[in-house]
Amino acid sequence: MQSLRCIEILKILITTFVINFFYIAYYSALIVQFMPFFFNFMLTLLYLILFTIVLKQTISTLEIIKDLVLLERAGGNAVFLPFLTLKGIIMKRYMLAVLFYFFYEIVINGIIPLVSQILNWDTITQNINMDPKPALRQHLFDLVLIMAILAIFRPRNWPQFFHTRLILE
Repeated sequence: MQSLRCIEILKILITTFVINFFYIAYYSALIVQFMPFFFNFMLTLLYLILFTIVLKQTISTLEIIKDLVLLERAGGNAVFLPFLTLKGIIMKRYMLAVLFYFFYEIVINGIIPLVSQILNWDTITQNINMDPKPALRQHLFDLVLIMAILAIFRPRNWPQFFHTRLILE
Protein backbone atom coordinates (compact mmCIF):
# COMPACT_ATOMS: atom_id res chain seq x y z
CA MET A 1 0.00 0.00 0.00
CA GLN A 2 1.12 3.55 -0.56
CA SER A 3 2.23 5.36 2.56
CA LEU A 4 2.22 9.03 3.32
CA ARG A 5 5.78 10.09 3.80
CA CYS A 6 6.71 12.78 6.26
CA ILE A 7 7.33 15.32 3.47
CA GLU A 8 3.85 14.71 2.02
CA ILE A 9 2.25 15.17 5.43
CA LEU A 10 4.31 18.34 5.87
CA LYS A 11 3.08 19.71 2.51
CA ILE A 12 -0.53 19.16 3.50
CA LEU A 13 -0.02 20.70 6.94
CA ILE A 14 1.77 23.77 5.55
CA THR A 15 -0.91 24.35 2.92
CA THR A 16 -3.63 24.00 5.55
CA PHE A 17 -1.78 26.42 7.84
CA VAL A 18 -1.42 28.99 5.06
CA ILE A 19 -5.14 28.70 4.24
CA ASN A 20 -6.05 29.30 7.90
CA PHE A 21 -3.61 32.23 8.04
CA PHE A 22 -5.28 33.83 5.03
CA TYR A 23 -8.70 33.37 6.61
CA ILE A 24 -7.51 35.24 9.69
CA ALA A 25 -5.90 37.94 7.60
CA TYR A 26 -8.99 38.20 5.38
CA TYR A 27 -11.35 38.88 8.26
CA SER A 28 -8.96 41.30 9.92
CA ALA A 29 -8.33 43.24 6.67
CA LEU A 30 -11.95 43.79 5.59
CA ILE A 31 -11.54 47.51 6.13
CA VAL A 32 -8.63 47.93 3.69
CA GLN A 33 -9.98 48.65 0.22
CA PHE A 34 -8.69 45.86 -2.04
CA MET A 35 -7.47 43.35 0.54
CA PRO A 36 -10.62 41.18 0.57
CA PHE A 37 -10.25 40.59 -3.18
CA PHE A 38 -6.56 39.72 -2.83
CA PHE A 39 -7.15 37.34 0.08
CA ASN A 40 -10.09 35.70 -1.64
CA PHE A 41 -7.93 35.14 -4.73
CA MET A 42 -5.07 33.70 -2.65
CA LEU A 43 -7.42 31.40 -0.70
CA THR A 44 -8.89 30.09 -3.94
CA LEU A 45 -5.41 29.48 -5.33
CA LEU A 46 -4.30 27.69 -2.16
CA TYR A 47 -7.42 25.55 -2.17
CA LEU A 48 -6.62 24.55 -5.76
CA ILE A 49 -3.10 23.55 -4.70
CA LEU A 50 -4.36 21.56 -1.71
CA PHE A 51 -7.04 19.93 -3.88
CA THR A 52 -4.38 18.86 -6.39
CA ILE A 53 -2.20 17.32 -3.67
CA VAL A 54 -5.04 15.46 -1.95
CA LEU A 55 -6.63 14.24 -5.18
CA LYS A 56 -3.28 13.03 -6.53
CA GLN A 57 -2.60 11.04 -3.37
CA THR A 58 -6.12 9.60 -3.28
CA ILE A 59 -6.10 8.52 -6.93
CA SER A 60 -2.64 7.02 -6.53
CA THR A 61 -3.80 5.03 -3.49
CA LEU A 62 -6.90 3.82 -5.35
CA GLU A 63 -4.76 2.66 -8.28
CA ILE A 64 -2.45 0.74 -5.97
CA ILE A 65 -5.42 -0.89 -4.22
CA LYS A 66 -6.91 -1.83 -7.60
CA ASP A 67 -3.60 -3.39 -8.72
CA LEU A 68 -3.31 -5.34 -5.47
CA VAL A 69 -6.87 -6.64 -5.82
CA LEU A 70 -6.08 -7.80 -9.37
CA LEU A 71 -2.89 -9.50 -8.17
CA GLU A 72 -4.76 -11.13 -5.30
CA ARG A 73 -7.46 -12.50 -7.62
CA ALA A 74 -4.92 -13.64 -10.25
CA GLY A 75 -2.86 -15.44 -7.63
CA GLY A 76 -5.84 -17.40 -6.37
CA ASN A 77 -5.03 -16.41 -2.80
CA ALA A 78 -7.91 -14.45 -1.26
CA VAL A 79 -6.39 -13.82 2.17
CA PHE A 80 -5.94 -10.08 1.64
CA LEU A 81 -9.01 -9.53 -0.55
CA PRO A 82 -11.43 -8.48 2.26
CA PHE A 83 -9.21 -5.71 3.60
CA LEU A 84 -8.22 -4.54 0.11
CA THR A 85 -11.85 -4.19 -0.95
CA LEU A 86 -12.65 -2.40 2.31
CA LYS A 87 -9.75 0.01 1.75
CA GLY A 88 -10.98 0.60 -1.79
CA ILE A 89 -14.49 1.40 -0.56
CA ILE A 90 -13.15 3.72 2.14
CA MET A 91 -10.90 5.57 -0.32
CA LYS A 92 -13.71 5.98 -2.87
CA ARG A 93 -15.99 7.47 -0.24
CA TYR A 94 -13.18 9.69 0.99
CA MET A 95 -12.56 10.89 -2.58
CA LEU A 96 -16.26 11.80 -2.91
CA ALA A 97 -16.05 13.80 0.32
CA VAL A 98 -12.88 15.53 -0.94
CA LEU A 99 -14.48 16.39 -4.29
CA PHE A 100 -17.58 17.76 -2.59
CA TYR A 101 -15.54 19.81 -0.12
CA PHE A 102 -13.19 21.34 -2.66
CA PHE A 103 -16.02 22.03 -5.12
CA TYR A 104 -17.77 23.99 -2.40
CA GLU A 105 -14.64 25.82 -1.28
CA ILE A 106 -13.27 26.63 -4.74
CA VAL A 107 -16.49 27.39 -6.63
CA ILE A 108 -18.95 28.62 -4.01
CA ASN A 109 -16.50 30.36 -1.65
CA GLY A 110 -13.81 31.23 -4.23
CA ILE A 111 -14.72 31.74 -7.86
CA ILE A 112 -18.27 33.07 -7.45
CA PRO A 113 -17.29 35.75 -4.87
CA LEU A 114 -14.25 36.71 -6.99
CA VAL A 115 -16.40 37.20 -10.08
CA SER A 116 -18.99 39.16 -8.14
CA GLN A 117 -16.23 41.36 -6.67
CA ILE A 118 -14.82 42.01 -10.14
CA LEU A 119 -18.26 42.86 -11.53
CA ASN A 120 -19.01 45.19 -8.60
CA TRP A 121 -15.53 46.68 -8.24
CA ASP A 122 -16.77 50.21 -7.48
CA THR A 123 -19.04 49.10 -4.66
CA ILE A 124 -16.62 46.76 -2.88
CA THR A 125 -15.64 49.22 -0.19
CA GLN A 126 -19.10 50.74 0.19
CA ASN A 127 -20.93 47.52 1.00
CA ILE A 128 -18.57 45.84 3.46
CA ASN A 129 -20.59 44.24 6.20
CA MET A 130 -20.19 41.22 8.40
CA ASP A 131 -23.34 39.23 7.69
CA PRO A 132 -23.35 36.22 10.05
CA LYS A 133 -25.33 33.97 7.65
CA PRO A 134 -22.42 33.11 5.30
CA ALA A 135 -20.16 32.35 8.27
CA LEU A 136 -22.86 30.18 9.83
CA ARG A 137 -23.39 28.38 6.50
CA GLN A 138 -19.63 27.79 6.24
CA HIS A 139 -19.45 26.34 9.76
CA LEU A 140 -22.44 24.11 9.06
CA PHE A 141 -20.79 22.84 5.88
CA ASP A 142 -17.55 22.16 7.76
CA LEU A 143 -19.50 20.26 10.43
CA VAL A 144 -21.23 18.12 7.80
CA LEU A 145 -17.89 17.38 6.14
CA ILE A 146 -16.24 16.41 9.42
CA MET A 147 -19.18 14.13 10.23
CA ALA A 148 -18.90 12.55 6.76
CA ILE A 149 -15.19 11.87 7.24
CA LEU A 150 -15.86 10.41 10.69
CA ALA A 151 -18.57 8.18 9.19
CA ILE A 152 -16.21 7.03 6.43
CA PHE A 153 -13.40 6.15 8.85
CA ARG A 154 -15.66 4.97 11.68
CA PRO A 155 -14.53 2.14 13.94
CA ARG A 156 -15.70 -1.20 12.65
CA ASN A 157 -14.82 -4.84 12.70
CA TRP A 158 -11.62 -4.61 10.66
CA PRO A 159 -10.51 -7.64 8.64
CA GLN A 160 -7.28 -9.40 9.44
CA PHE A 161 -4.08 -7.63 8.22
CA PHE A 162 -5.85 -4.23 7.99
CA HIS A 163 -3.80 -1.15 8.88
CA THR A 164 -3.46 2.40 7.60
CA ARG A 165 0.26 2.30 6.73
CA LEU A 166 0.97 5.82 7.93
CA ILE A 167 4.76 6.02 8.10
CA LEU A 168 6.53 8.92 9.75
CA GLU A 169 10.11 9.03 8.58
